[in-house]
Amino acid sequence: MISGLLSTQNTKHNIISKDHKKVSANESLQIHIYYAHPIGTYYTAIENKDLAFLKNKGIITNPRDLNIGSDMFCYLKVVKRNDMVYYRGQTIGVVLEILSALAFGKKVYSIETRKSISKREKDLFVQILNSSIHRESDIYQFKYYFPDDFNNFIKLIGVE
Repeated sequence: MISGLLSTQNTKHNIISKDHKKVSANESLQIHIYYAHPIGTYYTAIENKDLAFLKNKGIITNPRDLNIGSDMFCYLKVVKRNDMVYYRGQTIGVVLEILSALAFGKKVYSIETRKSISKREKDLFVQILNSSIHRESDIYQFKYYFPDDFNNFIKLIGVE
């Protein structure tokens, strides 16, 4: 399934993305993957190894290459436009990206285990979010930015 990142508007052999850039038809058919990982791993051998693993799986969105500021919810908008997420780590940023991806109905995989996120990992991520000093603010902002997905998010994190 192609995410909202690309439209199906076809002009001869070019596909027009929502930001009005031309992409090849072949590129538009590939899976779009968001690579969630801690800032501390940017530009490291770990990141290079992960990117080498991901390169043949689809088109990778690496948050380190995005120039969208420091507002976490800008990154979550990008997560929503991708088809799936591969993650590494348990920082609050990664946790929020993963729980949001699950609320958006995205497939989520651990890059370390090469498997779909387990129930144990989901539960741990919920525990990390629920113990965060920014929990209330994150919940409020999620509701503001993603009202259509808010109920899924609330159910996922166990808030009524």
